[in-house]
Order: sequence, then C-alpha cells, then structure tokens
Amino acid sequence: MTINSIGIRDKEISIPKDKNTFRILVFGDSYTYGWGVDITDTWVRRLENKIKVIGKIVETVNLGKPGTDPLFYLELAKVSIPLLELDLVLIALLQGDDLLAVCGSEIKNSMNKNILYETLYYLFPNITKNIQKYFTQKYLIKMSRNKPPLFTDAEKNQQSARNSAQEILMPFNEKERARFQSLDENIRSAFLDGLINPFLISIAIKTPEITTKPLEDSSSPSIQPCIEKLTQILIEIASIGERIGAKTVVVSIPQSFYVNQNAWENIKRLQFEVSLEMLTSENIDKHFIISAECAQLPCFVLTEPFRKQKKIPISFSQ
Repeated sequence: MTINSIGIRDKEISIPKDKNTFRILVFGDSYTYGWGVDITDTWVRRLENKIKVIGKIVETVNLGKPGTDPLFYLELAKVSIPLLELDLVLIALLQGDDLLAVCGSEIKNSMNKNILYETLYYLFPNITKNIQKYFTQKYLIKMSRNKPPLFTDAEKNQQSARNSAQEILMPFNEKERARFQSLDENIRSAFLDGLINPFLISIAIKTPEITTKPLEDSSSPSIQPCIEKLTQILIEIASIGERIGAKTVVVSIPQSFYVNQNAWENIKRLQFEVSLEMLTSENIDKHFIISAECAQLPCFVLTEPFRKQKKIPISFSQ
C-alpha cells in the first residue's frame, strides 16, 4: 500500500479542491480501508467509478482506518471535513462492531463548547470557516513537505501482524489462554505467523458474545444506549459538514458473518458465539436506521443483495 503526503492510503489530494470536482469523503474501518486488497478494489474506489454528477469529476477520499470506530470518525471529521472542501460525507458503519463500540464511551462535543468560535461563526460564518480552513491547510501542507510518501508491502504487514500477535497474547489471563489453546491448531499458527488479522483473535478470545449481541431488539437496555450515543456522533459529524455545505449520508456496511454462510462457519471455528439468526436478522441494520433517522440523515442498507450470494466462499481476511 502507498500512503500519500498527508498520511492517507489514497492518491494525492488537491488542496484547495478544483472547482470541477465533486468530492466524497468516506469514514470507516478496515472494510472501508480495504484490508488485504489493492486500493483500486476497495468499495470506495469502485463507487467513485460508478457515481455520475453532471458537469463534475467525482473524486472519493478514503479515510477508512483498520480497528477504528465512530468515536474516531468524529475526531477525524473535525480535522478533515474543514480541510478537504467536500460535497458529500459518507459514514460507513460496520454491522455490529460500530454499534457496540460507542457504548460506555463519553462523547465530547468540543465544537459546541468553544463559545468564541460559535459566536464568530454565527456573526461571520464565511470568514470564520475560511480562517479555520486556512490554518489547517497551512499546517498540513507544511507537514507534508517534511514527510515523503511512504510505502509498505505484504512482508512488512505480515511482520507487523506477528508483532501484534505477541503483544495480544502476553496479557491473556488463565481463562483466555485456555480459550486460545482450544482453537484449531491451523488458526493458532496463522495468528502467530501474521497470516490472520490478530485483533480478530483478540476479540474472539476476550468478547465472544460480540457477534450475537447486535441481534437484540433496539429497545434492549444494552442496545438502546448504544443507539443514542451513535446518534450523537452522527449529528455532530453532519453539523461539521453543514458548515461547509456538505451533505452527510449513513451506509450500513455488511459484516461478512451476517451475510455469508462460509464466513459464519469461519467465526464459529474462532469460537465466537453464533446462531442461525445471524444470517436472517434485520436488527443489525435496524439499529443504524433508527440512529440515522434520529439524526435526520438518510441511511442506505445493502444486506439483502449480499445475503442472496451467501454461499459464495469467503476468507478470514474478508
């Protein structure tokens, strides 16, 4: 993978934006980043090739980052949205993971706490956002000149995964070590050799119930607070976009084991909790739909087209 001069796994980005460009910024995790695939094969780049805007050249900016969640998307939005002169923001929420990740976390609404900024923005909106954008652009352009683009390859990624595997294994308690030792020998070897996402194994050992939890109803005491906190995050990201005239859309990204029979079998081998309801439940999208509706944002759901192909083989990395 190649990382551009401002630290994004994507092509170089023109700042300021060309007036003939319709720019789409996408927040997400490894499914958006494109773990294990070339940048041209990510769904973000394929979307760029399919969307047509009359009189404009469509450009996507992939801000997916493996292992992150909506709280990170919000922090990234505060910096990236004012800088990159967007027309559309896509918040790509991964089924299950991105709902549960926000539970129990405090969301700091820093944009609303800055009274001076809010007052200036109310009185002089165009001047204020131009000043903010100017200083952000100036800082990042200065940093990019001091730091050349980076390149990493499969061998380096594998070594990084090996190192992560050892770091994950060390703090396991006695019960967690027993669970790890009960895994299939091939899976343990793949984990230690850096051939499988090490954080997937960590989650399987520490919180095996994470796969079935999202099947609960939206009114569940353990799910409702997650929806409420996710709604807060969506509202704040959308408000940042509104300030530069960008629309925001939520997309529910299919998690492999909720739509694919073979992936379901794979996580069963990893000793996650499983049930056949995982391949039929509507709740994995419903929670996102409710949250988006509360934030007054459109939400696109893609589960059924994927489930129609549910017997197509799929690997761990996907």
